[in-house]
Amino acid sequence: MTVAELERRMSAAEFAEWAAFYAAEAKEQERRQKKAQHKVGGTRRRPRKR
Repeated sequence: MTVAELERRMSAAEFAEWAAFYAAEAKEQERRQKKAQHKVGGTRRRPRKR
């Protein structure tokens, strides 16, 4: 389906619902990635200066 076809078929309310859904999905994926990084020892750190 093309963008133009979607624009003709989808109401503004439905578009807003999908936008909110994908925003929530992205936020959840980011949360899962941070949790996984924490499990394996956190983010990469710079070596200490001696």
